[in-house]
Amino acid sequence: MKILHLTRPAAGGMREYIMTLLEALAKWDYQLYLAGPVEGWDRSRLQGVEFFPLEIGSSVQWGELRLVWRLSSFMRRAGIELCHAHGYRAGLLARLAGAMAGVRVIVTFHNFLPQGWQRTVYRGLERVMEPWPVARVAVCEAIRHHYARAMGLSAEPIKVIPPGLDWSTRLPPQGSRLAIRSEVGVGPSDLFLITLARLIPAKGVQYLLQAMSLLGRSLPSLKLVVCGDGPFKGILQELADKLGLSSRVIFTGFRADALSLLQAADIFVLPSLSEGMPLSVLEAMALGKPVIATRVGGIPEVIEHGKTGWLVPPGNAGALAATLQRAVRSSPDYLLMARRARGTILRRFSIDETVISWRRLYEGLPIVGEVVPLERS
Repeated sequence: MKILHLTRPAAGGMREYIMTLLEALAKWDYQLYLAGPVEGWDRSRLQGVEFFPLEIGSSVQWGELRLVWRLSSFMRRAGIELCHAHGYRAGLLARLAGAMAGVRVIVTFHNFLPQGWQRTVYRGLERVMEPWPVARVAVCEAIRHHYARAMGLSAEPIKVIPPGLDWSTRLPPQGSRLAIRSEVGVGPSDLFLITLARLIPAKGVQYLLQAMSLLGRSLPSLKLVVCGDGPFKGILQELADKLGLSSRVIFTGFRADALSLLQAADIFVLPSLSEGMPLSVLEAMALGKPVIATRVGGIPEVIEHGKTGWLVPPGNAGALAATLQRAVRSSPDYLLMARRARGTILRRFSIDETVISWRRLYEGLPIVGEVVPLERS
C-alpha cells in the first residue's frame, strides 16, 4: 500500500512521534511518502521514505488552497492509496486533495484547536466537507472530546490511538549522573529539577519560576534546569533575574542530549497551560522519574494523581510550589511511585502497540464514496 503522511511544520514531540511511526511502518509492506516542510527531519531515520516538499504555513491562509492542486496531482502521479494527515490544517488540505484524487484520508489530531477566527473557519469547512469520508483519530480522549464539541459532532466515531515510542532506542544509556549534573552546573547534593519544553507562554514555565521563588527559603538546594528554546526564552530569563533566581535556574537552550539531562535529574515538571499528549511526560516516566504536571489535555489520562505522579491546576504557582515541597519531603514514596509509573508507560505507549492499531485502521477504512455518518450534537 502506498501511504502519504502529510504534516504542517512539526517540532518537538509531534515530530518525534511521526518519525518513530514512519520508522516502524517502514518494516511492513508499505511504500511511504512524507509531504510538508522538509526542514527538521532526521533523514537518517527515514531511509526509504520519499519526501514531497509542500510549504504548509503555521496558520490558516486562503493562499494555501493552491497547495491542494499540487497535492492532488502528486497523489495521482504517485498512485497514493491512503493519505494520513497530522493536524487540523494538514487534515483540511488532505481531505480536499483526497476528494479530487480519489484517495482515502485519515486525520490525526495532536493538539487542541486554536481559538478565535481560525476555529470558526475550521468549523465552517468541516460542515462543507461533511459528505466526504474521513477517519478521525485523536492522540488522547481529551482531544477527542474537544474536537467533537468544537465541530458540533458526535465523539463516538472519533478513534483514539495514543502515541507510541520505541523505548529500546529512545531512552539514553546509563551515563555518569554526576558528570552530567556538573556539566550543567548542578552540584552532587543539589535537588535537580528539570523541565523540557519549547519556550512559549503556553508551556507555563513562568509559573514554575514563580514557584521556585516561593520555595527559596524552604528548599535552598533546589536547582531548576530549563531545557529548550523558543521566542519566550529572553522574557523567562528576565523574570528569573527579577525573582532573584539567576543562581538557581539554568537555561540550557536546545540540547540534542535532553534525555540524558532528564536521566540525571531528580524530578521532572511540566507546568503547561495547554497540552495534547506530551511525549516529555511519557519519557520522564519511562526513565523512572517522579513527575509533577498540570491537569490539562491528556496528562490526567497518563498520571493517576498520588499514585503515578502529581497533578496540579494550570497557572497556579502556589499549588505548584506546595506540590514540589510535598514531593521532596516524601522521597521514598515518590521513588516507588516512579517505578510503578515506568512499567505502565513502557506497556501502554510502545510503538509496537501503536503500529498494530494503525495497521488495523489503514486496512479497514471505508472506500471512497462510502459516507461515514456523523451525528451533530
